[in-house]
Amino acid sequence: MRGDVLEVPVGLRARIRNVVGERPPPLDPGPLPPRADVPDAPEGVRIAAEVRLPWEELERRVRADLADQRWTTDLGELTVHDVQIYPSGERVAVGLLLEGENAVLGGSGWVWLLGRPVLDAPAERIVVEGFDFVVQAEGSWIETANHASLRDQVRASVEPRLVFPFGEQVQAELRRMNARPRDELALHLDRLDVRSLALTDEAVVVNVDLAGSASLALKAPRARKAANRVEGPVEDSRAT
Repeated sequence: MRGDVLEVPVGLRARIRNVVGERPPPLDPGPLPPRADVPDAPEGVRIAAEVRLPWEELERRVRADLADQRWTTDLGELTVHDVQIYPSGERVAVGLLLEGENAVLGGSGWVWLLGRPVLDAPAERIVVEGFDFVVQAEGSWIETANHASLRDQVRASVEPRLVFPFGEQVQAELRRMNARPRDELALHLDRLDVRSLALTDEAVVVNVDLAGSASLALKAPRARKAANRVEGPVEDSRAT
């Protein structure tokens, strides 16, 4: 008990039944199964949540960081004019529109890299690393981009900038869940567990568990007061 609120820890376990064919008739609601204790079950509540980092937003961040930068390489100066980022299977594709300014690097073209997204749970961030060059632009840029020195220098310039923090989004989700209306069930979530990440066409999705406690307020209905009635031979004043 907490004041006039009774707190009862409740656990539910459901089993899915798949039925193929015509829609089955509604089942008769039977009694609840007997309560069973789950050994070594963690206390409190855990709520699965998603934090989504849209590709458009990630591309905007990296473009703002890299666009118009000038890199000094062993083959000359390079300028970054544009950036593209998108998913490619389980990896992240990064395209760079580069322009050279001498006889060796003359002209412009796209250079493409593939990196592996790694979940850094303690730091609440995603790091893209292990870049490989996969496709180079047309023309003379094929040989230029395949130059080992240039590849290493481009990779070293790009990789430190492919770091995407998500701690603020997780904390925002935690605050949102705790701010839900508390008419019946009040959540007190104060811990999180970062589980995994996935790449979708729209976003990088980070799967987290929000953990804490919950309280269920059970209010007894108020008893209705009986109206005072007088039994006996009382004359009705409306009688004529």
